[in-house]
Amino acid sequence: MERIPNPELDRLILDHLSTKYKIKQPREGLHLSTLVYCLTRCLHPDTKVLMADLTWMPAGDLQPEDIVVGVDEYPQQGTGARRALRKSIVLRTQELRLPSHIVTFSDGRFVVASDEHLWLERLDIGPGRSSASWTRTDQLRRGSRVRQLCHTWQTETSYDAGYLSGSLDSEGSISDRNQPSAHRLRVSYAQKEGSTLDRVRSILHCFGFALGEFRREDGVTTLWTRDTASALRLLGSIRPKRLLEEVVWEGFSLPRIDSFAEVVAIMPVGEVDVVGLDTTTKTLIAEGLVSHNSFFDVKGAMEPTDQEVMLFALGLGLQDVLTPDDAETPVHELEGITVSPDFVIKMRDIQCELKTVRASMKKHEEEGLPELWIEYIMGTCYMTGVTTYNLSVLYILGNYSPPFPQQRSETLIFDEKELQDNWLNIIERRDIYLDFLGKNIPPTPYKYCKSWECKYCRHKMTCQVLTQFEQRNGSDEPVD
Repeated sequence: MERIPNPELDRLILDHLSTKYKIKQPREGLHLSTLVYCLTRCLHPDTKVLMADLTWMPAGDLQPEDIVVGVDEYPQQGTGARRALRKSIVLRTQELRLPSHIVTFSDGRFVVASDEHLWLERLDIGPGRSSASWTRTDQLRRGSRVRQLCHTWQTETSYDAGYLSGSLDSEGSISDRNQPSAHRLRVSYAQKEGSTLDRVRSILHCFGFALGEFRREDGVTTLWTRDTASALRLLGSIRPKRLLEEVVWEGFSLPRIDSFAEVVAIMPVGEVDVVGLDTTTKTLIAEGLVSHNSFFDVKGAMEPTDQEVMLFALGLGLQDVLTPDDAETPVHELEGITVSPDFVIKMRDIQCELKTVRASMKKHEEEGLPELWIEYIMGTCYMTGVTTYNLSVLYILGNYSPPFPQQRSETLIFDEKELQDNWLNIIERRDIYLDFLGKNIPPTPYKYCKSWECKYCRHKMTCQVLTQFEQRNGSDEPVD
């Protein structure tokens, strides 16, 4: 028997669960799926980034409005569609210090990038089939294959390079992307057999270019680069002026030949100086490798992770099975605050919320119900004008030992002052959220949240980055 990982099937199932239970659809009213956040995806300042003029520049030297080579973040629609090269404008840059890894590849290349930086990785999904997915630096492994456009090059300044540059400007040409089946960039050179052709051919071979060659009946021989990567290196390193002015590389697909670099080692290096880059395509070419946009703040929907989708789907699926057909998921709204209990069951004039959890029942007995539960239950009581609340919790794993599962039901009773104080706290947090959302800046890290909210937060590193901003900018704002 052979077992083959199938990430494409994983994605289909997750998308089905997300659609079935409407997990990614924001609810009406004020919800916390819209906020300002930062992406901590950064590169070492010495990392070479491919510019639109086919030169290489250290990431730390890039400035806003610089134009780099990017690619489609995701493939275009259609059968056989692939990612294509795009011009990408640098919008912002920022120096940071973040936990990072050094990744070494089989050809000797290495990159230093923050743990959360994304690389386009090839994933095998079956015999002869593969797909590509954005993968974090710290999730790459030995044997991982990262998509590449090319290798880096230097501008050649020798006499031979000058001779070749002049020859290409005189008799060279560039393929037209609009020609049928022109999926790769190609530089061609045509010349009659003789000493000139021999010399150009010899220089190209000395510079390491693999060439295609065809001789016509009239004695003219055409030499051409075999792939997009070779064409880019030829133009970028030899720099024939006319061809550089004519070349339109945008729109050509990523190459199929020599298209991946294999990881042979990956090692954490602790916190190091890195640079964040915000680009219009959200992508760039780093050391010849296809890299995601490095950094910056974005305001938009914060979609759940795959793990969160699975947890929500399991909970909602269990409730579908366990609750009667007349169970409700009521939505209450007051003063811009929306709350929706999980499932509410009515039995003999008694209204009760049913929860299914994987926590130990013993933990809740000894430490009490989670603070978040209490806050939203009290908020629900305030909004509905009651002081009691019936709650039934089904502990799927019991006390992590047989018998499985176990159930605990209880009635929670509050006084008016408790409910009023809790509601004032909710309103205060609402006002803070709206204030910073209106300013289009992130809230001060750690100041407005509780320690338990930060403990397992997937955006904890974002707050660490924002704290560095404040420290470097000399902010007097205290950080708790």
